[in-house]
Amino acid sequence: MSSCWRAPGTPLVFPNAKGEQWNRSRFGEQVWKKSVEAAAKSDREQKGGAPSVFDGFTFHMLRHTAGSLMALAGLDPAVASERMGHTDGGALFLRTYRHLYEGEKRVQAARLEALVQSSLDKERTSTTAGDVERLNQAAAESGRTWDRTRDLPRVKRALSR
Repeated sequence: MSSCWRAPGTPLVFPNAKGEQWNRSRFGEQVWKKSVEAAAKSDREQKGGAPSVFDGFTFHMLRHTAGSLMALAGLDPAVASERMGHTDGGALFLRTYRHLYEGEKRVQAARLEALVQSSLDKERTSTTAGDVERLNQAAAESGRTWDRTRDLPRVKRALSR
């Protein structure tokens, strides 16, 4: 049986050898299990015998991947949830199937950093030269300096520089 064989006229993307829909147990035994074992073996060989990312890989994990990819593509959680067959408007999708990719986390962290930096830049450029006090200098003959914590506005200005 060739894995590329497809009966003419079938609407199925991956039909069985007879051009029909797979049943769960046959697909699991004849296709899924063998494919995962082959992928794990190849991965272990490439890693010099180290454990494979495919060890214990289940078909249901594809569902999680699909959900995460839909979210990464920007699909609304309600739409993605409906595509996955849920009727709760996206709550289960967000709680169970939405996983963040490392690159996605880095992009979001960079966006937050840019927002904070932009806010700090605006604050720094909004004061005029006459408003700037000399920091780290005694404010009076008593020797008290700007870093007194009871003078919170001064501390805030100093920390924002």
